[in-house]
Amino acid sequence: MVIVALCSAAVVKLVQPAIDLIFVEHDREMLLLIPLVMLAIYAIKGVAEYFQNYLIKYIGQKILTNLQMRMYEHLLSADFLFIQSQSSGRLISRFTNDIMLMRGAVSNMLVGCAKHFLSVFFLILIMFSLDPFLSAFIFLAFPAAIYPIQKLGRRMRKVTSEAQQELGNFTAMLDETFDSIKVIKSFCSEKIEVTKAQKITDTILELYKKTSKLDSLTSPIMEILTGFAITCVLWYGGSEVIEGRMTTGALMAFITAFVSAYRPFKSLVALNVNLQEGLAAANRVFNILDSAPSVADAADAVSPEFAKAGIEFKDIEMNYGNRVGIKSLDLKIKPGQTYAFVGKSGSGKTTLANLLVRFFDPTKGQILIGGHDIKQVSLQHLRNNISMVSQDTILFDASVAENISYGNKKASREDIINAAKAADAHEFIISLPNGYDTAVGTAGSSLSGGQKQRLSIARAFLKDAPILLLDEITSALDPNSEQSIINSLERLRKDKTTLIITHRLGGITNAHQIVVMKQGKIIEQGKHKELLAKGQEYYKLYNKELKDTTKAV
Repeated sequence: MVIVALCSAAVVKLVQPAIDLIFVEHDREMLLLIPLVMLAIYAIKGVAEYFQNYLIKYIGQKILTNLQMRMYEHLLSADFLFIQSQSSGRLISRFTNDIMLMRGAVSNMLVGCAKHFLSVFFLILIMFSLDPFLSAFIFLAFPAAIYPIQKLGRRMRKVTSEAQQELGNFTAMLDETFDSIKVIKSFCSEKIEVTKAQKITDTILELYKKTSKLDSLTSPIMEILTGFAITCVLWYGGSEVIEGRMTTGALMAFITAFVSAYRPFKSLVALNVNLQEGLAAANRVFNILDSAPSVADAADAVSPEFAKAGIEFKDIEMNYGNRVGIKSLDLKIKPGQTYAFVGKSGSGKTTLANLLVRFFDPTKGQILIGGHDIKQVSLQHLRNNISMVSQDTILFDASVAENISYGNKKASREDIINAAKAADAHEFIISLPNGYDTAVGTAGSSLSGGQKQRLSIARAFLKDAPILLLDEITSALDPNSEQSIINSLERLRKDKTTLIITHRLGGITNAHQIVVMKQGKIIEQGKHKELLAKGQEYYKLYNKELKDTTKAV
């Protein structure tokens, strides 16, 4: 970087002897020597620029790649509620649009600081060595450009931030469109969605028009100042040459140095505007990185044995802002038993499951497993000892085998097949084009709902954790698939402490305890027959389901 700047300055420095000795004094020896020196300088400069450009681009890319990975790692450790509150499209925009803007700003800053600044510095030294008075006079005029350019930069930062926000909205809309394409087509809403997209893109276009205007305004400011400076150089320098106080070569060297310094100096001035764009993007990125997760390992986290551990919820309260999710809940779950949680939507059943795996912590109270407060247990150890199967079956764009063994790198093919057989999934898997090596597509798009649920259960069989959470896993299945999966779950629940969250009461009649919840509280608890005999909330829910089933038949 220094070599490139020195070479640029050396070429300018050779202008004076080239003109004075070759063109004025007609020195034949210099006619041979100076061009050869020029050639050598340009050769060195060319090689140095190659390494300089390579290093600048690599370092810039390395910085931002590391930043992307920091963001990704941070998001994976972020609070569950934080992730839920964010639009996936807007988060993706941080990784793409914002990082791209930062990449441009970082690259330009590295080039500006490493290349342009050094070039300007050495060229200014040459100018001062040729004529200190004229150099000082010219460069005193340039601070006049600082105020308007700084003002432009602040405005650019604000407009860029607004543009990035709208780009995030557009990415979020795209994400929503892909997820909702069946609904859009079935309701013939294509034109409505296009109109919504057009409004966002029109806003983005208007904001980018503003940024283009602001970016372009730096040029006339610099050109006017440069014109003023050149006028002064020609008038003063010409006078000095006429009076014999400066040689023609010295004046030409001064003008060459000034013109050579102008382009990198202009680039340095323009960096302020580019920097503001990058800062606007960086502000959005660091808003994520600066959000510290509230659920984290304690400093003295332990990893106790959970094989035959009971679970206790002690005076649990959970609030979502002003809304109460769970209120003053106490419950003891015996090891190896099955507890079913029932109640209407919003009664707090799923919240209880999310608290157990520490997706978030309760506002008040303690959750104990085997007598250990789960806040004092290592998060990895806690979650390794809990298998969770939910109605939202999550499959990755990978093979069947990779989905079953997700999170279990030590699983052999035999282990995977045994887990699939236990989940009644083996038969349909071997009928797939590539068997266990068949790619399931994004979110398991190539499989039916029942098939996806069986793979999810196979994953739980393979994990073989002592605590099992089943969250509404049969709610969206047809009766045939439901019965097959219930049979698989009977095998999966053996010798495990199991919590079942469900609206369908037919599959929980043999649970050791049924817990009825309403508005975040436990209002009933007991066995199936005991609760029916009471004739209260469970009785109403059960009879309503029977009537609904009869009507459907």
